[in-house]
Amino acid sequence: MGPNDISIMLARVAETAGWQSVTAYETSGLWVVELDAETEVAIQVEAERGLIYATVDAGALADATGSADETIRLLMTMNGEAAATGGLAFGLSPDGARITLAAPFALQGAEAALAAGLPALAARAGQWRTVLTAPAEPAQPLSGDEMVMRV
Repeated sequence: MGPNDISIMLARVAETAGWQSVTAYETSGLWVVELDAETEVAIQVEAERGLIYATVDAGALADATGSADETIRLLMTMNGEAAATGGLAFGLSPDGARITLAAPFALQGAEAALAAGLPALAARAGQWRTVLTAPAEPAQPLSGDEMVMRV
């Protein structure tokens, strides 16, 4: 799969996914696709393993990944969606800043996998930004009865 093939594939993927003005460029062997003002996807092809990776930056995070429960719940949901969209696998970087989608890139499979996965990836990045920037829920004071029962 040469640079021209990737460029053509990304243009078709963007069109299929519904993005009209997508910019794609290559830098140091990595393809960068700008989906919108907030979402940039880095595409990396790993020919030896037959995989294509699409990584989106969820933004600078204040508290790394938020609570462990939220992280696990999000990844389980994403991987459930992944299985439903053609066997894609999603992962979260250890610092919680990047979400990666892995897909097989057999020539016909890569295009379909990315077209199915990129909208989910962009949506999840947006959701993840929201989860991580949401203010913590204020603690509710306990009623007198609850205070007595907990003592």
